[in-house]
Amino acid sequence: MSAIFLYGSLLHAPLLELVAGAPITPRPATLAGHGVFWAGTESYPRIAESAGNIEGALIEHPEAVARLDFFEGGYGYSLKTVTVETEEGPLAALVYWPGEDVPAPGEPWSLDAWERAYGEMVLYAAEEAMAYYGEISATELAQRMPGIRMRAHSRVLAKSASPPPALGTLPSGSVETEVIRRPYTKFFSVREDDLRHPLFDGS
Repeated sequence: MSAIFLYGSLLHAPLLELVAGAPITPRPATLAGHGVFWAGTESYPRIAESAGNIEGALIEHPEAVARLDFFEGGYGYSLKTVTVETEEGPLAALVYWPGEDVPAPGEPWSLDAWERAYGEMVLYAAEEAMAYYGEISATELAQRMPGIRMRAHSRVLAKSASPPPALGTLPSGSVETEVIRRPYTKFFSVREDDLRHPLFDGS
């Protein structure tokens, strides 16, 4: 199979691991004549032909690529063939290229700025998006992504709120999530979790 050239937010190791389904160590590669930009005023990057080079990375894991295809399809990206430079020389690779619905290039993109502003929110969005892998198509995911991103943003806002005061002494021990179900997901989403946790009587 062809190697996939990664750029932008997919170089964020936690996001790549979450989407790929396992830790991956990509190898470095460079794409000349292109740049990475903010997709308009959106929270994600896009590639475009431009002066300069993109310092990215290559992966060649079939299952990881299938999962990446699903995730990137949710943002309206598809694969395009490019030639990248590696330590072994030029190599034909595939890159996720923005479709017509992706906004035009904005300001030059920064991984550090993205991590500070949107990293946590995108990880929440990716967590929900990848829960649908194998259940719906990338086209269906693209239709759900606005709602997924809205819910992810709400989770970030909720974490910043002050927690209520504790009611008495809480039992020690961790809370374990045994099963997660999403019986309904349209504009709104219903999520059901089965939890296992300590009770006040010690059971």
